[in-house]
Amino acid sequence: MKCRRHFFTLVSVLTLLRFDLSPEFVRNMVLACCLFCLSLVDLEIFEIPNGCLLIPVIAWFVAIPFTEMSGMDVLYHVASGVGYGAVMLALVLLFDKILGKETMGGGDLKLFVVMGLYLGVAASLFALFFSCILGLIMGAIQKRGKENKGPQIPFGPAIALAFYAMLLYGGGLVNWYMGLL
Repeated sequence: MKCRRHFFTLVSVLTLLRFDLSPEFVRNMVLACCLFCLSLVDLEIFEIPNGCLLIPVIAWFVAIPFTEMSGMDVLYHVASGVGYGAVMLALVLLFDKILGKETMGGGDLKLFVVMGLYLGVAASLFALFFSCILGLIMGAIQKRGKENKGPQIPFGPAIALAFYAMLLYGGGLVNWYMGLL
């Protein structure tokens, strides 16, 4: 319990340092709280509550008038969320068909839609890559020392951590990478 409080304090401080006291800080703290909550729930029962996904979406839209986003920015982010979710759904359905089993839960897919909304396309792709690496590491740690815990590994915490990291530092990473091209 104490570890969770320290972790959440760290998240709060990092968010404050990155966004200062601004509408983005409030919006992103709502997101951080929901990411933290959905991670704990997913670790426990292998489900991501819809409320933990809907609340950040509402916060994103409510914050629009208080940010410097243009109409085109809003349209880009909404299209990014919808498009990213559609592509991920198509990939998951394809792999479900090929492998003959469920490869990713619906909550994870919806979390990718929220990620696309907040981050846009480029940063979401980085977050997807980062979340896959984190998921593999978390899965290896979870399986280590246990005979056969079962086939399920919660992917939500890995997605949430990658999402939050890209929210804080993704702009610089994307700009650096695009500069290489």
